[in-house]
Amino acid sequence: MGVLPLEFAEGDSGAAYGFTGEEELAFEGLDDLSVGTNPVTLRIRRNEGTDTTAGLRLRIFSRQELAYLRHGGILPYVVRRTLTL
Repeated sequence: MGVLPLEFAEGDSGAAYGFTGEEELAFEGLDDLSVGTNPVTLRIRRNEGTDTTAGLRLRIFSRQELAYLRHGGILPYVVRRTLTL
């Protein structure tokens, strides 16, 4: 439904970053996605102004899944397809 299935690198986890829910998150590397494993960088900006980055991967298994992600999820994809027919 438009959720990116991002995974931390092997041996890394969200617990290592001490998330509080007040961070600003930015994802880099989402512009040129393809079927397969795509590297993505997570930039974490904390309230006190410090930045941390984490390496993530986004695995896309099919062209159809890629189309869903590009449209923001299955429902927006179906609506757009229906309106253009």
